Order: sequence, then C-alpha cells, then structure tokens
Amino acid sequence: MNRAERVIAFLEERPDVWIEATRFESLGGRQAWRTAISEARQIVKGGGRDIVNRQRVKHLQTSNYTISEYMLVSAPPQDETRGHDLNEAQAGSLF
Repeated sequence: MNRAERVIAFLEERPDVWIEATRFESLGGRQAWRTAISEARQIVKGGGRDIVNRQRVKHLQTSNYTISEYMLVSAPPQDETRGHDLNEAQAGSLF
C-alpha cells in the first residue's frame, strides 16, 4: 500500500471528521504527507468524493498559530460546519 492509499484508508475509517494535518506525518511521511494527501485527493475525486481542507487560528496569550485540518467527504461540504472535530483523547488513540 502506497502513502496515498494509506491516507485514504485512514480517512475512510473516519468520514466527516476533521483531522489535524500533523496526524498524517506517520502515514504519508514526515516531509511527504502533503504530496500523499494531494495524490489521495486525486484518487478519491474519481469516485465522487473529496478530501477537503480547512484552516483555523488558535489564539494564545502571546501568539497565534494556524491549524490545518483535512476531512474525507462523500460530497463537497456546503460550509465548514459539516463534520466534527476529533478531540485530543480520540486523536491520541489513532496511532
């Protein structure tokens, strides 16, 4: 199974769940996960599905940072309220 296929299999087990991009490093490779997601996106689009991305800003007292997340959907979401967030306890048990 190549990296894109591993990403797809992982997302298929968690449809409509936003997953932080950093979680894909173990599936797509530390430096190659973006390519793995891009390739996975092309594969699933052929089947009428999509892998969508959202970015949200985390505000801290001294700084802000952006969190990038991905989700497998059977049809493009109409807005970013679709899906649900994977909480830290669930995320830690995924790997």
